Amino acid sequence: MVKTGKLICIALLWLSAFSAQASKLTAEVDRNEVALGESVNLVITLEADELFDFSPKFEAPDFDPINQYEQQSFSWINGQTQKTRSVTVVLNPKKTGSLKIRDIATKTPNGDFLTAADLAVTVTSGQEPGTKSIDGSAPKLSGENKYFFIRAEPTKTKVYRGETFVVSYYLYRRTQTQIRDVVRFPTFTGFTREDLEMPVLSNRLNFEAVSLGGVPFERALIARYALTPIQTGALKIDSLGLRADYVPRESKMDDMFNDPFFQFFQQVNPRSTVQRSEPINIEVASLPAGASTLFGGGVGSFTAVWRNDGSKASTGNPISLFLDVRGQGNVREFAEPKINWPKSFRVFDSRGSVKEQSATEMTKTFEFVIIPNEVGSFSIPEVKFETFDPSTKEYKTGTVPPLNLTVVKGIDAPSDPNPPGDSESEDNATPPAAAGNAAGGAQFGLKPVDQTSKEAPRLFLGQPWWRWLFWLATATLLITLGMVLWDSTQRQRREAQNAILGAPDTLELLKKWLKDAERDANAGASDPAGLASMFRKLSEMLPQAIDHKFQLKSASMPRRDLGRVLMEQNAMPVESWAALRLVLDRCDSVLFAPRARSAEELQSDLREVVKNVQEVLKLL
Repeated sequence: MVKTGKLICIALLWLSAFSAQASKLTAEVDRNEVALGESVNLVITLEADELFDFSPKFEAPDFDPINQYEQQSFSWINGQTQKTRSVTVVLNPKKTGSLKIRDIATKTPNGDFLTAADLAVTVTSGQEPGTKSIDGSAPKLSGENKYFFIRAEPTKTKVYRGETFVVSYYLYRRTQTQIRDVVRFPTFTGFTREDLEMPVLSNRLNFEAVSLGGVPFERALIARYALTPIQTGALKIDSLGLRADYVPRESKMDDMFNDPFFQFFQQVNPRSTVQRSEPINIEVASLPAGASTLFGGGVGSFTAVWRNDGSKASTGNPISLFLDVRGQGNVREFAEPKINWPKSFRVFDSRGSVKEQSATEMTKTFEFVIIPNEVGSFSIPEVKFETFDPSTKEYKTGTVPPLNLTVVKGIDAPSDPNPPGDSESEDNATPPAAAGNAAGGAQFGLKPVDQTSKEAPRLFLGQPWWRWLFWLATATLLITLGMVLWDSTQRQRREAQNAILGAPDTLELLKKWLKDAERDANAGASDPAGLASMFRKLSEMLPQAIDHKFQLKSASMPRRDLGRVLMEQNAMPVESWAALRLVLDRCDSVLFAPRARSAEELQSDLREVVKNVQEVLKLL
């Protein structure tokens, strides 16, 4: 009996050991080497005669889990049923190197633990030769950011007042992406701006392979602006927003599901979403003390040279001389240097024009029209100017080498009636009329006209009558054409003036609009249609007031040209143009935005517009 009990105990222990060996936990990865930005599948499998729900645990601090799914299968081997259940976890590596997945385990129903061996995955940069590396780090690749995102990249974040810098907006993508429209353009409060490149308007983007923080992407420029701060302190450049379609798929090496049947029916229809770039904080410092009287407002690195139009200088005739100031910086603020002209030169007011050479380099040309009054060799002395160089944080003095100019006698200048060596004695002098006839006959072989001959033409006031008739007909025709042209010009001018002055009370209406807008801006937001109507009225009245004040047709002018005309030809301050530009841009964003704006957003925009309209009205 005792022997039988011992045998039963041994059998139970053997069955228990067999049962423990029947449950087995294994772990593996689909790849042992991946590139940063790609994902790896961790498959944890439980093999048991009787399956149970299990939640495996593991430690992988260098990975981000982005998805998880389960599979279950049955197999019949040698008359026995084998059951397996697996959990697949999709992991994204955070960095390069040999990364560990350790402490893989699960708990059984009876409280025991099943474990699996640790794993190692080698993660490379994945950067192909020639791929451009971008400074900075990529955002967290989760949600829609793992497909595409918008990134603003300024050349500087700490600048001086008046120092020009460039901010570029890029689209980064890891899957097929197509821009539908722009939901928000950035506003640059406290800056003057220059639109350098706007590929987003034509939707023709050129993508390049780049590496951002070690993660491979495709990148395309959306918009690029040159900004010059006109205020000091902490300024913010707000975001640019895009609505785009993208194909929601993992990277090319990721398989969310290993089942080919499921992959066949997996949806690949594009999805639409809105992405916005992160705002940028810019610190603007005041220019340091120490500027001399030569400082003309130029902030940057500049050189200046003389140039002429190729004409020869002669007395009494105008000639153009050009002073080219070229460099990286806010060349628009560069004032005309002081030039000591020769006293015999008559100099007219200069004209300045700016030309963009590249995204960061521009040239400002000062054109001087002079009329020399004396013959000889003249020298325009060395010209000095002072600029502030942000790279060295110092004021620097630049020089323009002297310009030598030779002035000859002009064709229209009065000549000496008695040049030396050609004088004759009074006794031998030939009478003027005889000398003229003799010279004419000797030089051209013509005989003098016989006034008594019958063949001589009849003269009327010294000329044949038909010649006077020809000149009279020609003069009549020219006068008629001139009157027709003058009448047409006057009619066009009257039409233009009627168009511009067609609303003589525009300024008063604009003041009334400002009073109503101040009331609505401070009231509680409730009526989006009414607030939008305020922007519509402003967009109609403000251009009329500008045209009336400056005699322009602003509606037909690009914003860049309008700003140049107002600042360079009408002496509008830069701050005033910045306020006017913000009002016009904000009206456009409200009236032409593809999505409806809430009452709170419209009221916030209206408060900002009211403040700037007050500044604009001071000029009108």
